[in-house]
Amino acid sequence: DYDSGLLIIMAFFALAPFFILVSGWSQNNKYSLIGGMRAAELMISYEVPMLIMIATTALLAGSFNIGDIVYAQNDSLWYFIPQALGFVVFFFCATAEAERVPFDIAEAEAELVEGWQTEYAGMKWGLIMLGDYLRGTVSCGMVVIMYLGGWTLPFLGDFSQFTIENSTGIGYLLAWLPMPELVFLLKAYVVFFFMILIRCALARVRTDQILNIGWKVFMPLAVINLAIVVALKLGGVM
Repeated sequence: DYDSGLLIIMAFFALAPFFILVSGWSQNNKYSLIGGMRAAELMISYEVPMLIMIATTALLAGSFNIGDIVYAQNDSLWYFIPQALGFVVFFFCATAEAERVPFDIAEAEAELVEGWQTEYAGMKWGLIMLGDYLRGTVSCGMVVIMYLGGWTLPFLGDFSQFTIENSTGIGYLLAWLPMPELVFLLKAYVVFFFMILIRCALARVRTDQILNIGWKVFMPLAVINLAIVVALKLGGVM
C-alpha cells in the first residue's frame, strides 16, 4: 500500500511493450516481429490516455494511494459518476492494454498466425497466456479501484463495523465472511464479463484505425475529462 500505488502498477504495464518487442524480434520470424511491433505501438498509444485518467482520479482523491482513492469514493460518490467519460475511456484503454478483441491486432490469426507468440509452444506459451489473462485481471482491478469504489459498498463501507463479538444475524455473517475481498472480486468479475462481451460482439479493427482511435479519440476525451474534473475541483463541487 504505497503512496504511489497506481503509478507503480502503470510502471509495470509500461515495461510490457519493450519485452514484447524484444520477444518478437528474437524469434527470427517475420510474423513474430510484426506482431511485436504492433503490440508495442498499441500499448504505447493507449497507455498515455490511461496515465491521464490515473492523474485525473488522483486529483479527485488527492492521492495516488490505492486505499486513499477507495475511501475517498466511500466518503462521497463512486468516481464513475463525476467521471462518466473517463470511466468509458479507461475501460476501453484497459481492454486494449490487455490485448482483448477488438484490440488484438498483435496476434491476428488471419494475418500473423499468433503474432509475437508464434514460435512459443508448451509451457512457455501457457505462461504467456496466463500473463495475458493476468493483465486483463489487473486491468479490471484498476477499473474497480478507480471508478467503482474498490472493496466498499454504499452505506456499508468496508464492513469494518461488523465484528464477530458485537454482531448478530446478518451482521455476524458479514463479519465472518471476507466481505471486502468478495466485493472486490465480484466487481472485477463484472468488469471482466463486459470485456468478454465486447470480444463476442465486435470484430477486429484495422491497425491504423486502432491507433487513430487511441490518439485522435481517446486522448482528446481524456484531456476533456481532466478539464471537467479540474473545473469541478476549482468550483468546490468535489
